Amino acid sequence: MELGQFRWIEFLRRRRVLGRGRFIRELVRAGVIEDKENSLSRNSKTKRDRKLRKKKSNPPALLKVPFFANHDDNTHCFQASIRMILEYFTPGAEYTWELLDQLTGKKEGQWTWPLFAMIQLKNRGFDVVNIEDFDYNRFSNEGETYIKEKCGEEVGTAQIKHSDIPYEMKNAELFMKDFMFEPRVPDLQDIGKLLGDGYLIICNVNSCALNDLPGYSGHTVVIYKINRSHLFIHDPGLPPLQSRKIAHDKFVMSWAYPSEHEKNVMAFRYRG
Repeated sequence: MELGQFRWIEFLRRRRVLGRGRFIRELVRAGVIEDKENSLSRNSKTKRDRKLRKKKSNPPALLKVPFFANHDDNTHCFQASIRMILEYFTPGAEYTWELLDQLTGKKEGQWTWPLFAMIQLKNRGFDVVNIEDFDYNRFSNEGETYIKEKCGEEVGTAQIKHSDIPYEMKNAELFMKDFMFEPRVPDLQDIGKLLGDGYLIICNVNSCALNDLPGYSGHTVVIYKINRSHLFIHDPGLPPLQSRKIAHDKFVMSWAYPSEHEKNVMAFRYRG
């Protein structure tokens, strides 16, 4: 009798003696076959873990952020962004352009700096995180001189032309009294962490770079989701673009304009 035949006969004899259930368990313990039940259990656990990690980095609730477009005058992108924050966390109230202008310290025909709005939202029960490489102490004392040194000629000149600098210098003094902020350059990891912690995020970007155009135009967008390759934003425009999907490198190009040091993060979460 050949060795292979002998092993097969012994295999059948042992199965008959032990019974099917005990025989299979013995083969599993010996490593001859895989325990399919436990394997399925492990696969299910892996899938659950993946879902939990995805849920933590992008909470499903944050996918339902309401969208609002910029005003026809094209100077209210920040007000529209703030309205998205307010309508998401505190729905039910009516936020008119007049009320939004009051909440953000809007000056007619001018771009809006975020300082006044961050102070107002904090007073309304929001947790506010601000990350940017900006010296508010120097700005409150030096104004336009610091802006041109910090932002460069192109961006600095545009900011001065479209802003009430003395007014923003006073807001900077109030901001420094009320806020603990991080004076550093933020990155995409900061955005991912804050979204995972339940915040919505507003970032300043160069609208021209974001839309593949030459030049500079200050703009704000709301970020509500990020994954390994893209960010998902509400862009109030003009033109308004809801649920816009932007690749990391393209977003960073518009965010870090004219340099890495211009990147910022404003994060808002309602604490009640």
